[in-house]
Amino acid sequence: MTNQIQKFVLGGAHLNCSVAEIREKLEHIRIFLFDWDGVFNKGEKYGDKGSPFAEADSMGTNLLRLGHWLRKDGQMPMAGILTGAVNQGAEYFAKRECMDVCLRGFNNKMDAWSLLLETFNIGPEEVAYVYDDVIDLPIAEACGLRICVRRTSSPAFEEYVIGQNLCDYITAHEGGAGAVRETCEFLLAVSGIYEEAVQVRMAYGETYRNYISMRKAIDTRVLLAEGVR
Repeated sequence: MTNQIQKFVLGGAHLNCSVAEIREKLEHIRIFLFDWDGVFNKGEKYGDKGSPFAEADSMGTNLLRLGHWLRKDGQMPMAGILTGAVNQGAEYFAKRECMDVCLRGFNNKMDAWSLLLETFNIGPEEVAYVYDDVIDLPIAEACGLRICVRRTSSPAFEEYVIGQNLCDYITAHEGGAGAVRETCEFLLAVSGIYEEAVQVRMAYGETYRNYISMRKAIDTRVLLAEGVR
């Protein structure tokens, strides 16, 4: 374990498998899929206006995609948001960040899971999922890489997902308190690409402009649960 990765564990994160196993899983990932409420925020709702996000988490998702793009010789990874709510905030974020998909309104998230795999011709092992609660566990059981966002009020849930091997990593930070940024930086560190990704973004040179041009060309697809408008 490198000093960089050790800092995540010393900061309170939990590794439920080896770093080598996570690195191997990352090699097969084609899409980084994020739950919304409880991951990008604390899970609070504001009626039909949705729920908020932080710019630090936004930068994290961008650096994660950039790092993957650098490692894979210009192959852009897919990214998406999955929410059980009819959430305008989630859709806005997905479109603003030029993500490939926003799946919203799915009370049964396995319906969204099946639709995602079919629509994009993705295998279960090619999905990395960042989640926080019980409704997400069927996907965590099926996908390739599982990141659970910690909630200090749910120690029994944390013990359950560890014991049932439904997570590979549990964040030190909670949703709305930097959990997404932590996740993205951890995965970049595991890939050994963190410093390069930061330097490329900081320079804003030809390499980054090529990446951002490809990212901006993505047309976000909004996939709704049946009966949702």
